[in-house]
Amino acid sequence: MILGSIVSCLLMIAIGDNIARGIGIVGSLAIIRFRTNLRDPRDLVFLFASLGVGVAAGVQSYVTAIIGAVIFCLVVVVLYISPFGTRRKYDGLVRFQLPLQPQALATVTTIM
Repeated sequence: MILGSIVSCLLMIAIGDNIARGIGIVGSLAIIRFRTNLRDPRDLVFLFASLGVGVAAGVQSYVTAIIGAVIFCLVVVVLYISPFGTRRKYDGLVRFQLPLQPQALATVTTIM
């Protein structure tokens, strides 16, 4: 949530009061959101951050792009170092290959 607020602030500064920029950013955010298969919301925040820096540089607001990228990276480093919001969660995938005999399936079913 902290990173998302920084990205939204960067985008709002880059948009300014220009309606065309706002509509363009909404369209590009929608394309990224619905076309990208991401498992972690944090990955999506990093995509939005790169989009925000790119938009700021694209509208020739280089100071905003540089300051936004530096602040975002500093906050990422601070959040990485600090124990704020940490959860120990490990995702894993176990795949079995079984012979086609029905006794093998029954054996695995009883074990599981």
